[in-house]
Amino acid sequence: MNHKTRLTEQVFTMIDSLYEHGVDEIVISPGSRSTPLAIAAELHPKLKTYIHPDERSAAFFALGLYKGSRRPVAIICTSGTAAANYTPAVSEAKYANVPLVVITADRPAELRNIGAPQTMNQTHMYQNFVNYYYELNVTNPELNDTREVEAVINQASQFLSGSEQGPVHLNVQIDEPLLPDLNRLDLFTRSTKHSDVITEHRLDGKIELSGRGLILLGATEVDLSESVEYLSTLNVPIIADSRQFVQKNEDVISNHDLLFSYVLNHREDLLESFDFIIRVGDPFTSKSTNIFLKKLPESTKQLYFSEFKDLKTFPTLPNESFVGMVNSHLKQIVIDNADHHFYDTTHKVNDVITNTMNSRVLDYNDEGRFTYELLNMIPEDHAIFVSNSMPVRDVERYDTKNVHDIFANRGVNGIDGVTSTALGMAKHRNVTLIIGDLAFYHDMNGLLISKLEDININIILFNNNGGGIFNFLPQYSEPSVFERLFGTPMNMSFEHAAQLYQFDYSRIKDVDGLEHLDLSKPGRRIVEIITDRTMNLESHQSLKEKIFEAVSRLDVEL
Repeated sequence: MNHKTRLTEQVFTMIDSLYEHGVDEIVISPGSRSTPLAIAAELHPKLKTYIHPDERSAAFFALGLYKGSRRPVAIICTSGTAAANYTPAVSEAKYANVPLVVITADRPAELRNIGAPQTMNQTHMYQNFVNYYYELNVTNPELNDTREVEAVINQASQFLSGSEQGPVHLNVQIDEPLLPDLNRLDLFTRSTKHSDVITEHRLDGKIELSGRGLILLGATEVDLSESVEYLSTLNVPIIADSRQFVQKNEDVISNHDLLFSYVLNHREDLLESFDFIIRVGDPFTSKSTNIFLKKLPESTKQLYFSEFKDLKTFPTLPNESFVGMVNSHLKQIVIDNADHHFYDTTHKVNDVITNTMNSRVLDYNDEGRFTYELLNMIPEDHAIFVSNSMPVRDVERYDTKNVHDIFANRGVNGIDGVTSTALGMAKHRNVTLIIGDLAFYHDMNGLLISKLEDININIILFNNNGGGIFNFLPQYSEPSVFERLFGTPMNMSFEHAAQLYQFDYSRIKDVDGLEHLDLSKPGRRIVEIITDRTMNLESHQSLKEKIFEAVSRLDVEL
């Protein structure tokens, strides 16, 4: 078998096997060493390919494709620093359990560590961030069939769904010449064998609890709607993170951030009253919710339910954990002697928080007020993708309507790649992105794909000239170093970035400017909202105090 035939059969089989295992979208960053991989993906009759020249943005775009389709996605790049630029997105994929197939082209092993150009040691380069790794040499002269590459893809596929879902890395050594046989399309029409591994186990028997408790539903991949229908009959308050889609259910308490903040500031004595806590899925975004959990006494029994084996138990270690079959396991819960009074009172407090928010937020002109108004303006069929730092927290606190699906990169909580992830989602559904100026600056390169693929998206860009979240942290109390090290003002307007990537652009300085904004029309638009970090801090604190006063006046006993 000659070099070209061997190369063609190996890479075409690899790409076709990925398709057979559920990958139907591949994001390609151009490069020389990845030539045969890119050509194989491009020629496959059933694959959708995207070309993105920036590897960092490309990988985050792939994360967004998954969030929009819930199907595994592959990325392909050339050797050297191109592969290194995947690292931020791969780490996010690891901790968000995203089934991302990372394919890095590499030069032959004999070229490592001798100064060969565009060559570095790429073996296990994401070792802390992938669930599976394998190195293939697709031009090895000893290869006479495709059994190895088929077996590798089958092994990797076990991590594209189920309780061990997450990113996998295939490092592919390719020797020159790099061009495959473009006429071997027959390699895409065969059927490949693959086996499924079942890792979930059904729980035998009931999970018996009693007394006063809470059910905390973090973000999950699995739909918890059927579980909530059952859990709502147990007379235990159900609290959901903003990224948990069941938050739309009227039985679910949505104002948990302010609720737990109130308890921590005014009723810390309640911590001793809880008999059990049921936690499901990812940790909550809300800091006050996590502090509440950390301060609970050891006598409070905590149960944790996860669809994945890599348990995200932060901020406290539970007494028991249950993996897989989440809906089945939750339906096994039985509560004896539930605290009906506490259930009713918690809902009354939630209503007071909502009503006070709806009336008193109108007193302000800060980012919280803007967020509140925008959440009432954004069409209900739009998913809202929120950047980390202030946007994700403001959406959590100011969303009293709870009609949108909320998404964010909360695996590692970084601010890089946010725009690219939202654009990937926007290939599959309507999306409005809410982002700050630092995060937007981090990923301006990512806007290119919107032009190349004609992707419609609304981008709400809060420009408070720096890192607004730091005003809420202890660093703010040190004015001599704060602004330079943490405030990080850039003194930038993003109008020209909108022009460069062919976005419609508008600039708003006060809430009245939202009146003529229409976010329902298809198109690519950037709405830059100018805010002030100091006023934002003061307004947030003032509104929180008014809500606490309203709760304190409520004539009920928690």
